[in-house]
Amino acid sequence: MPYTIPGFTIEVDFSLQNVPASPLSTYAIRVGLAKPDNGLLIYTEKLSNNGQNLFSYQYTDSESLNIEFADGAWNESGRFYQPFLSSEWMQILPTPFWDEEGGELHMVDEDRAVQQQVEDTLKQLKPMRFFDFVPDTLRRPSFLGQTVLGDNGENFSSVLYAICQNPQQKEILLSWVEELTPMDVVDFEFPSDQIGRILLTVVERNGQRISAYSMSDGTLRFLAILAAFLGPERAKFYFLEELENGIHPTRLHLLTQFIENQVAQGDIQVVATTHSPQLLGFISDDTLKHASLIYRLENQADAHIQRLYDIPHIMEVLQEDDLPRLYERGWLENSVHFMQKKAQQA
Repeated sequence: MPYTIPGFTIEVDFSLQNVPASPLSTYAIRVGLAKPDNGLLIYTEKLSNNGQNLFSYQYTDSESLNIEFADGAWNESGRFYQPFLSSEWMQILPTPFWDEEGGELHMVDEDRAVQQQVEDTLKQLKPMRFFDFVPDTLRRPSFLGQTVLGDNGENFSSVLYAICQNPQQKEILLSWVEELTPMDVVDFEFPSDQIGRILLTVVERNGQRISAYSMSDGTLRFLAILAAFLGPERAKFYFLEELENGIHPTRLHLLTQFIENQVAQGDIQVVATTHSPQLLGFISDDTLKHASLIYRLENQADAHIQRLYDIPHIMEVLQEDDLPRLYERGWLENSVHFMQKKAQQA
């Protein structure tokens, strides 16, 4: 029987890139705490294409793995701590079989189709980046050729170096640095140490040079955000935690403008969280359409997400007041609390 435990489920619908009229695919995964070690355990996982199941996985209380493919099912003992989608089990597909008559090794067509769909799905999900920049990490030297910016800012200097090898990208980077920081930056340098690692150094108009060791946390975070979007390994989805951290309030409007400009190019999606009422005042009307409030009701363990435009009468209220003041006064929280009570009474 299925093993139920408190946890969370993530489900995403997508169409494959570069595939004309690609049918809708759905990938869903449920994660919870394993007993007794309290590690994260995969309890259910499913991939379907156009409504047809390609594979599904169900953990049971007997610690057996019920795995069902489009062409059959099989069981194993144990548990998954990593998604089955990218596990070694998937790497053994397709299953080969020997054709006695033809004397050749063939692949089961159904398994080949499943593997191809899995590979396409991984390619679709891979370009997702979740950033939580740590200033001490941004100050570490890095080796040339490391062009993927780490989640905490690993390879920061080498990513900026790669950007600067393209004169047009370097000019864009310099223009935004000039707008976003109080420094009068005219160039970037990347001196190396004895083992070949490089470290960002900015050159100001008066000739002064400032290395990443001496830059403020806010300046480093600004540069890291620029590097994330302008770097050679551009992602399709970005998640930025507490966007306003370390950023001077007078520069927040430029930061939101930069991110919205990147999104306007049409090939990326950005999700960012904030606790700043001031930042809310700088987002465009188009961004506001996609803004949501994350809140937690009294005496409830779980947080909830409420799309702002779905709060009753908010459009009329915004015509008389602005979003930052509504947020500061607690109007948004009061509204969703009222909605919850009304739903309970219905």
